Order: sequence, then structure tokens, then C-alpha cells
Amino acid sequence: MPKTILDIRSYVPRPDELFLLDTSVLIHIFTEMNIGSQRAKSYISFFDNVLMKQKIKPCITALILSELINRYIRFHFDVFRTSENEPKANFKTDYRITLDYEEKIKLITNIVREDIIPYFIQTDDMFSDLNVESLLSIDTYYDFNDKITAVLGQRKGLTIITDDSDFGQMKDRPTILTANPRLLRFL
Repeated sequence: MPKTILDIRSYVPRPDELFLLDTSVLIHIFTEMNIGSQRAKSYISFFDNVLMKQKIKPCITALILSELINRYIRFHFDVFRTSENEPKANFKTDYRITLDYEEKIKLITNIVREDIIPYFIQTDDMFSDLNVESLLSIDTYYDFNDKITAVLGQRKGLTIITDDSDFGQMKDRPTILTANPRLLRFL
């Protein structure tokens, strides 16, 4: 049986291989969240030195972009609450009206518009073809979005690049590239 979890630091893509970058990796590549970590450097290096140099366009879905934008904004909301000493601030009523929110939403939408969309293939998530009951089954190891990403990877033959260790718990998973040691232990 072929290995389904592989170390991104030594991986050489096949010429016909298609990739899907998970939100956990997009955060490392395109935002200031987690910058400087060794794992972040591995993902950035693979994106810059392998995918971009070989002109390999990875795939992106609306679900993954939505997760990226939401996680980015929620991260900055937490920073805002701490910096303003407002631990009980409400995201919608207290944060969305601030200049900080306006600046951060402009930043992330510009990143999506200028740095992601031109270099990625927009991919349908095939939701209408998925077994919703299977997706809704209660699972304590990974969430609904991870399930959709894994099924999409399997159905479309995509190699998933992720830092999310939840993918290691999946029984049926697509090929995974990672620098996450918690995922690599499932080799």
C-alpha cells in the first residue's frame, strides 16, 4: 500500500500532479500568522521553489478561501480584544465597526485578489455529489470542512498540502504532504 502522508521537505512532484493547499498552509504562506516557524518555512519554500518555479497552479475552493478569510479576521479580532483590553468584545457589534477591522479585511481580500486567485485554479467542491450523511457523521478527530477537503482530494486526485494534524486520523484520505511531525508519525 502506498504511503499517503509524505514529508513536503523532500517531495518532488510528478509532472501531472494537482495540489490543494489547505487553509492551515495558506495561512503560513500568505499571512503574518505563524511567520518564522520552521514548518511555515517548509510550506513557503515548497510553494515558492517548487510550485511557482515550475509554474504548477495549485487548486483552491471557495470553502478554503472562506476559512482563510475568517481565520485571519478572527485572529485579528483576538489581537484587538487583547490590545484594547476588551476580553468580552463582540465580533459583530464591537469589532466590525472598527478601523482595525476595515484595515484587516482590506489586507486579506487584497491577498486573495492579488496573490492567490491569479496563481491558483478555482475548483468546484462537488458538494452536490457528496454523501452528506457521511459528512454529517459525528467524528471527534476532524471537522466537517476537513472531511469535504479529504473527499474532494480523493475524488479529484488532488494531493493535499496541510499542516492540520486532524488529517492523520482519517481512514480514507488522499495523499497528504506536510511538515507537521504529528502528521508524519502516521507514515
